[in-house]
Amino acid sequence: MSKELNEAFVKNPTKFASEMPVVPPGGQAGNGETKTYSDMPDNFMGVPGSVRIVAADLEKKGSYAELKLSYAAVEEKITAGWMAIYWLPWIANHSIRTTLRPRSETHPDQQPKTGNRAVVKLTQTNGYQANPNDPEIFFTAAVDGCMVVVDGSPSQPTVYHANRKDHLTETELGAKDDERVTQMIKDVGKFKADRLKTPRGPYVTPVPPMGVTANMYMPFEKKSEWRNTTALIPEKEKKTFRKDMGAIFGFRHESLWQFWYERLLRFDHCVWEIEEVEDDDQPGVRNKVGSWDYKGHGFHLCELNQFWPDGKGLVIS
Repeated sequence: MSKELNEAFVKNPTKFASEMPVVPPGGQAGNGETKTYSDMPDNFMGVPGSVRIVAADLEKKGSYAELKLSYAAVEEKITAGWMAIYWLPWIANHSIRTTLRPRSETHPDQQPKTGNRAVVKLTQTNGYQANPNDPEIFFTAAVDGCMVVVDGSPSQPTVYHANRKDHLTETELGAKDDERVTQMIKDVGKFKADRLKTPRGPYVTPVPPMGVTANMYMPFEKKSEWRNTTALIPEKEKKTFRKDMGAIFGFRHESLWQFWYERLLRFDHCVWEIEEVEDDDQPGVRNKVGSWDYKGHGFHLCELNQFWPDGKGLVIS
């Protein structure tokens, strides 16, 4: 656990990410992390109130920071220095949404939430976030084909994480004409229209929905520029680029939310290692031999851009 990294990110998220890319987990949602609606198709899901806010910790991994989550023991984690964050998971071929509003123990009609919908407010603090029940940080799962859309008021936005992994199309993933995007826009539009969100509390004028697509964080037309290329410092360090992907986060500044995306390249990291080996032809003589030693993977930040409400997002009519 690194309270120092967590606090630094909360204090200035864009400065932190520009110097050390932040990579969230990419696994699909587990049991209890999403909910269905009785009046909606099963591929449209929400996030239960009890797990909209989780504990998160940044761990330095060489040149990048890995985001770790905890749904359990959230109070204890926060007390130990973890961040409280809003978290939005993903599931293949589904659209999932959450609204960034404070944790509440009651329904909009002020009736207590009971049973499996019961929510208990957090009471502990980490010393650098004012209110863990309304954190100023948002993350969603890492993206490599999904679309993330933000809609509503900058004081209380709704975020959608849409996926159409198995949509039949001959268009390339990350291309400008990717037909998966067209279908995901339809999905989000239907979700929004058929199950309207009712704002709670004070909110400012809504902003048109904008989204981040694969063409923005892993553009197909740029793959040939980096795929399997190598950044080399002879006899010192080698980075071979293998995969592109995106990471998306939001933060609240002066009561209003803004959302950013990172365009990332994952690489294999090797360093030049020297060892002494016995000379086959000259007994007792040892020669120095160098070879590349794999040290793990890393991430290179290509771009860091705001996409909502004042950025480069795809405007959705």
